[in-house]
Amino acid sequence: MKSSCKRENRILRNPGNRSIALFSIALFMLVNISAARPGTGLYVKGRYLYDQCGEKVVLRGVDDMINSTGKDGHTFPEIAKTGANAVRMTCGSRDGAAAIDGWITECYQNKMIPMPELHDATGNWAGLPALFTFWTRSDVVAVLKKHEKYLLINIGNEVGTSSVTAAQWVSGYASGIKQMRAAGIHACVVVDGTDYGKSIGVIISSGQQLLAQDPDSNVLFSAHAYWPLEWGWSDQKVKDTLQAAVNKNLAVIIGEFGNAWDQTAQGAIPYIALITQCQALDIGWLAWSWGPGNNPQTWLDMTSAGTFATLKGWGLEVATTNAASIKNTSKRPTSVLTGSCGTPVISPEGGKEALLPKEAAYSGLRFNGSNITLGLRQAQAVTIDLFDVRGRFVGCLFSGHKDKGVSVFPVNAKLLLKRGVYTARCITQESVLTAKIAIE
Repeated sequence: MKSSCKRENRILRNPGNRSIALFSIALFMLVNISAARPGTGLYVKGRYLYDQCGEKVVLRGVDDMINSTGKDGHTFPEIAKTGANAVRMTCGSRDGAAAIDGWITECYQNKMIPMPELHDATGNWAGLPALFTFWTRSDVVAVLKKHEKYLLINIGNEVGTSSVTAAQWVSGYASGIKQMRAAGIHACVVVDGTDYGKSIGVIISSGQQLLAQDPDSNVLFSAHAYWPLEWGWSDQKVKDTLQAAVNKNLAVIIGEFGNAWDQTAQGAIPYIALITQCQALDIGWLAWSWGPGNNPQTWLDMTSAGTFATLKGWGLEVATTNAASIKNTSKRPTSVLTGSCGTPVISPEGGKEALLPKEAAYSGLRFNGSNITLGLRQAQAVTIDLFDVRGRFVGCLFSGHKDKGVSVFPVNAKLLLKRGVYTARCITQESVLTAKIAIE
């Protein structure tokens, strides 16, 4: 599996040097305090999304028509096998607070960020006020508050057509978001663009104006990239448009996209260019949709039976096989994996850094003189970083998905380490392990 390591600033809490460990922990706490915003939960700062611990979150996941094809929640464990860190869930006011509560709970139990969205006003701008009425109902507010730490709320799916002006978009959402904040809802809200969500232009031109009217300044903007060749959406136009959004310093995601608008040659959507550029720019995305259930656009179904094993065609590409796929790029934040910010417990022996209150599903992390071996009891996302004796980041050995069993990572085949002692830190979806490495 191709690694997707990125060079970032990393700090190792060095178990062999107490003073360095304490300094590192203090620095970690300082960074997180300065990054955090008042309250709890996911929040935006500049163009990025962060969790309540200050860890940057780049969404990688899918849309799931949970209220029509997956009501029993069976799709969440299947989606989780891709390594997805988020699921956008199709809901309706008729589903009620209890059902939405259950779907949010099951999604989070499968280590993914839940994003419920209301489908009631698709294409209907006049229906927007009713969405805010639903979100501010007392029983719904109770559910949202219960899950506030890890919740994204997509106010409405594709509300309004291309006839909705930028001024209407700003004023309509600003009014409703203020209602939600007054009702005590402080989770990050997600706002779709106009024209059935397809307009990223309104986000680029007027997103800052809307963000400024949210008392919490906590809005994640979402474009639905049904951008086919027939409307001029070449690979280059996709790249230029995403770059334009980045240049506005707005937190933007692609909340939906598929492989085609219709089944003509010119109906094709440049989805590989889309996910590749999103990866290059750290833009989150969610693919529409896990399926089955799309009708009449059956080609948008990523699976034929709602299972990981039945991923097919473009769905298989964006979920697992492409270099920019979910499997190869998704990272689940520590807070979602562990339920807390996960400050490691330092072991004087330099062994396990415990992030979980339970035993991790590992057979061990070992170094045999030239290779690191890692045993996994189940398939999951893995990142292995190396640090020198002073706890400074040296390099990323691997970041990607690994299957169940033992994996071998040749150390010097990639990093060409100098002679000395290093620490390997392995982070997976369940825990963190460390191992000492001596290079002769």
